[in-house]
Amino acid sequence: EVHSLDPDAVAIERLQTAGVIGHIGYIEQMQLEGSQFDAVVASEVLEHLHDAQRATGLREIARILKPGGLFLGTVPYNENLKAGDVVCPCCGALFHRWGHQKSFTLESLSAELSAEFEIAELRRTAFVSICDRGPFGKLKALTRLLLARWGHMIAVPTIYWLARVRKNS
Repeated sequence: EVHSLDPDAVAIERLQTAGVIGHIGYIEQMQLEGSQFDAVVASEVLEHLHDAQRATGLREIARILKPGGLFLGTVPYNENLKAGDVVCPCCGALFHRWGHQKSFTLESLSAELSAEFEIAELRRTAFVSICDRGPFGKLKALTRLLLARWGHMIAVPTIYWLARVRKNS
């Protein structure tokens, strides 16, 4: 059984037509029973939340996971947030073009996750396509993946994690 949480009712409606059980809401106030899910995935989510939302959201994820349940996710690695700032042409407000509010390193993400979870894996990576490329494309993709693992920004590195909710959460 797959469930999805999103604040946008239209997005949830689209998912429900595809057979996904949808819940309208926010990560920091999930209207879901505790200890009911085997796994939660949050890919490219945490960087959009301010500190209090993120801390509350992580507690909520721990609450809805069964003891020992898995939490998987990704966030951009060491993102230069200022480089993504744009100005609204109408009102002059400065904001991040994708709404990112937090930049993560392996150490900072580990510290945040460790409050609720036992980290099984935490590493830099990049999402690259290898299979559908010719020999030069495969070499280029593998180079990008290696650069990401070493933390070089040319590869648009991402942090991937796999963690388990603490049994006493």
